[in-house]
Amino acid sequence: MRLLLLLSAVAATAQPARWVVCYTDEVRVEALAAYDLVVLDSRYHPPLAPLLAARKDVYGYLSLGEVEESYPYFAAVQIDGILRGENPNWKGSHFVDWRDPRWERRVLGELIPSILRQGFGGLMLDTVDDAEYLESLDPVRNRGMKDAAVRLIREIRRRNPGVRIILNRGFFLLDAVAPDIQYVLAESVASRYDFAARTYRTVKKAEYVGVVELL
Repeated sequence: MRLLLLLSAVAATAQPARWVVCYTDEVRVEALAAYDLVVLDSRYHPPLAPLLAARKDVYGYLSLGEVEESYPYFAAVQIDGILRGENPNWKGSHFVDWRDPRWERRVLGELIPSILRQGFGGLMLDTVDDAEYLESLDPVRNRGMKDAAVRLIREIRRRNPGVRIILNRGFFLLDAVAPDIQYVLAESVASRYDFAARTYRTVKKAEYVGVVELL
């Protein structure tokens, strides 16, 4: 069960009047009535029918750069041998190799169709920054991760022309994929979770200003 996340966030480009990110199935649909754009967990969420009937713009969460051990396809991805170690800040979540065609096939042929079949009209693509992080961690072994991320997002758009897309951060590839997405979401703008101390901390002013200016 995923709990409600309160994010320090900024939405850019044609921002709707009110929007919310909510990762729990324990929220009442009525609590979302005031929002025009709603981002939900694609596994644990309230009924979509009332939101769609109210003409809400509803997006389903999809992690492109990591697979958690709780996901039903984790074992299959592990057998494929395309995992690149556990995220040190998020126990049980493992990086994937963006370059492996088996990951692309799973995302395009299984994960996205599963989300859209539920009724979601859009996708919120998360953990995109992992591609840049992995390349910085080992530029030789992980060469090409960023290019693979660009290719995958472009292919998602090509195969799903009517689906709206929100990109969570991924600033390094915005120039390349800007025509393929509708919104940019930037979490942790004003504060960030300190995993060691298990609390939120205000980010440094220079970092805050930099992200806001970029957006």
